[in-house]
Amino acid sequence: MPTTDEGLQERVERLERALQEVHDDREIRDLIAKYGHLADGGEDADFVDLWANDAVMDLSMGVTALGGWVEPQRWEGKEAIAAFIGDPDTAKKEGVFRRTVHLMDNNLIIKVDGDEAVAVANTFVLLQTEATVLVIGGGANRWFLRRESGRWVFVERRRREVGNPDFGPTLLDKLEVTR
Repeated sequence: MPTTDEGLQERVERLERALQEVHDDREIRDLIAKYGHLADGGEDADFVDLWANDAVMDLSMGVTALGGWVEPQRWEGKEAIAAFIGDPDTAKKEGVFRRTVHLMDNNLIIKVDGDEAVAVANTFVLLQTEATVLVIGGGANRWFLRRESGRWVFVERRRREVGNPDFGPTLLDKLEVTR
């Protein structure tokens, strides 16, 4: 069947769009995986470089002594995120630092809209003790991303622990790119 120049152009454009979607999906998956690898490896400068200047990290991390949920903590901007990843009482805590593994991209779903994207996934944090690996955290994540200067960066990470009342909505709300 002969192909017209116009038909060929449409096919090429469709293929280019499809290729861009695959490329964006791969870059976003790699970015989310790097979050865990860089956090676990103590590569703070490279970790902070994953974030936009106006980025926000919004995390719930556990329960209170009375069994209620700890209010989510927020870090806004790269300086605050650098303080978070370098904090000797949390990320760099003795007995925890370089003994954890962040599994960041379990069940990942991504929606891209131009230069913005949203991704949702379950994540888990493992801790190596003397002879055992323990699951010390698990949660739902909603990542907002933006393409800046040709690369994807985090704009916001919203995480809610398993069992938190916001766990379901964090994963199940519509996959809309707007925050």
